[in-house]
Amino acid sequence: MVTMESNETWRDLHPYDQLYAGKLSSFYKEVETLAPVIWPGMKLCPICIFRQDGPAFLHKHPFPPRSFIHLGDDVWMGEQAELQLFGGTQADINGTLTAINYYDRCYLAPLFYAELFHEMHHVYQRNYMTALRIDDPTLIATYPEDVENDALKLFENRLLLQMARNHNTQSIGEMLDLLFSCREKRKGIIGNKYMEMEKLAESVEGPATYCQYKYLQSRQAEAWDKALFAVSRQAEFFSVLSKLSFGRRNLRHRLLMTGLAQCLILANNNIPDWEQEYFDSDVLLNDFLFSRFPIKQVPIPDIDHLRAYSSYHLKNEQEEHQKHLDVFRNQNGICVEITFKGIPECRGIDPMNIELVNENTLIHNTMLKLGKADNYLSFLTGGVISEIVDNLWQVSSVTFFLRSREQLKIENGTAILNLDGRQLNWCGEIVNESERVISLELE
Repeated sequence: MVTMESNETWRDLHPYDQLYAGKLSSFYKEVETLAPVIWPGMKLCPICIFRQDGPAFLHKHPFPPRSFIHLGDDVWMGEQAELQLFGGTQADINGTLTAINYYDRCYLAPLFYAELFHEMHHVYQRNYMTALRIDDPTLIATYPEDVENDALKLFENRLLLQMARNHNTQSIGEMLDLLFSCREKRKGIIGNKYMEMEKLAESVEGPATYCQYKYLQSRQAEAWDKALFAVSRQAEFFSVLSKLSFGRRNLRHRLLMTGLAQCLILANNNIPDWEQEYFDSDVLLNDFLFSRFPIKQVPIPDIDHLRAYSSYHLKNEQEEHQKHLDVFRNQNGICVEITFKGIPECRGIDPMNIELVNENTLIHNTMLKLGKADNYLSFLTGGVISEIVDNLWQVSSVTFFLRSREQLKIENGTAILNLDGRQLNWCGEIVNESERVISLELE
């Protein structure tokens, strides 16, 4: 029931919030029609949209939080802060997995809702895909930066772009043979672990990005919709495969688009019922694609021009890593160097925002959380370096800077730091201190 309170709440909203919340019901009705066409068998889920530090709106949710106000048409409103929502993702809200997206960006509403449909497909995967396997995003931070691998990836991008856009100068079979041969060669360069990571990311993100793409393509009733899709097709999707990128930069974003391209190849070549067959299988998307064609290994043509791009830009990338480390180490303030008596528990990292300077040194630009029993270190806003042993989860030491000595305290054998976004509370002691450097040894 819509109450006077809910009417007043709606009127008090900023027109920007009304713009997005007001389209929730019509969007859901739209995808109820489009989903069976875009991905046969796809089951829909509740949705939630929000603005950071502002309102959150639920639609089609069976159990909205008690604090949420019913605005009518199965739309409920509460606060983003209460649900602790961040980014475009999926989240458990009152026991129900819900697709999430945030609208406080300079982003046109159709593109925003296309992304929300992307997240709805992820919920469908998580709820119903029995063989769903997720890639390990931490591998992105240690992904090998190799000239030959990058050159071959650029060649793969060209093949996938031509096949996805139906601009094939060769038969689909010949181009797939080349794609298969590139991947086999790259597996020998970077190793099966990293190639598997790529294929896993494509398998999860490719179909979701395909749904996002097809949603925009399907809603072309008006001239504006047609124009928007024509531009978005290039700017939002295919441009990633036409740009030069090297090393770890934009690596995972590339895998969304290589996965999309493989879905489009399956769709464009009249593979019957491929969506449900793939969804019900335990086969990765790339292997599923190759299984639908008679694939063979063939010689890869000369790609010296791509090696030239790769060798030049990859060298620049690696020099940038070192420059960032030098800037960090030469900043003003007091350097705090922490070593641990034993490897602590790594309780949280953001692999998308980690910079690997060398095989052991990482720059964390956002989150790093460590702990050991009741001891904890929590950096949410970056500004910390870690040294690792074997992998990202085994941190042997960390380094950061303070503006003043008073910010770090030692009380009853415990090192304490309590700043905005940076907390430390850990048993230990100062083992060395000078005007510019404090060395701590923590339990």
